[in-house]
Amino acid sequence: MFDHLNTRLMQAKSHLRSKHKLESKLRQIKQACLEGESKCSSLKTQLDKEKADVNKLEGLSLTGLFYSILGAKHDKIEKERQELLAAKLKHDEASETLEDSRREMKRLEHELKGFSNCETEYAQSIKEKQNL
Repeated sequence: MFDHLNTRLMQAKSHLRSKHKLESKLRQIKQACLEGESKCSSLKTQLDKEKADVNKLEGLSLTGLFYSILGAKHDKIEKERQELLAAKLKHDEASETLEDSRREMKRLEHELKGFSNCETEYAQSIKEKQNL
């Protein structure tokens, strides 16, 4: 009986440690999600700015006209397109990283549900051991 109780107590303690590790990982991944959302937002703003720059040069605008007169419109458009592509790649990468973090967060939350009553198990095991 005493050995069985010690085994239960060790399992409950192990479950508690696992739960605490998962909770710590979950806090870290939630922080990563917040940072990822902020990064995606700023990169989206940058991407929109680069799109507007390209559209300005390609369309009928004072900026486009100015570069046409200077004879450097093609070079400027190419440069702006490269900046647009770089901004899009950065945004896409940040979005993918954010989605990975969100999936990991959901996985950890699901895994934590399995440890929902480990504190109770541990407390009961301690109480039973004290009663013996």
